[in-house]
Amino acid sequence: VGLVVPRDPASSPPTTAMEVPGDASAATVELPGAYVVPLETERQLEDFIEKNLERRSKEWFERQLEIYQADEGSGRQFQTAIGRIDLLARDKENNWVIIELKKGRSADAVLGQILRYMGWVKANLAKEQEQVRGIIIVGEGDKALSYAVTVTPDVELYTYHLQFHISREASELAARVRTQT
Repeated sequence: VGLVVPRDPASSPPTTAMEVPGDASAATVELPGAYVVPLETERQLEDFIEKNLERRSKEWFERQLEIYQADEGSGRQFQTAIGRIDLLARDKENNWVIIELKKGRSADAVLGQILRYMGWVKANLAKEQEQVRGIIIVGEGDKALSYAVTVTPDVELYTYHLQFHISREASELAARVRTQT
């Protein structure tokens, strides 16, 4: 799982299949004319989601979310007695949303993890009328996880897709430099 980068056909032959270097768990990607730049850490995904959550959450999750802020710290890597929640957020109705991120393919074990966090938030932070929901974001779909989530109505499953494009800029200066050489 990583960024898809188009190759310049003039500088190298098109790629028909490529494995992500340094990642034994990565599958072969068949993208003619492109190669994959791996997403190195879950932290990179977390950085992106956190920076864009308030602005893009309605588009992504069909509800407005913001990272939880409290005297004891922010909702990023929120420490609980049972582990760290990747992102703890609130919606506009003050309901709780736990966001669990996985950079690649994720087994259905992540469902147990998010359910534990949801139970902890329900018991320790949520008021009686406040709902607790979970969002799992993975880099690659997993059938076992998809089946498990279908019978867990308070948990939603999303996959992310990243693309990185580099475009050549044609300018008057570049044209003059090329003609001088």
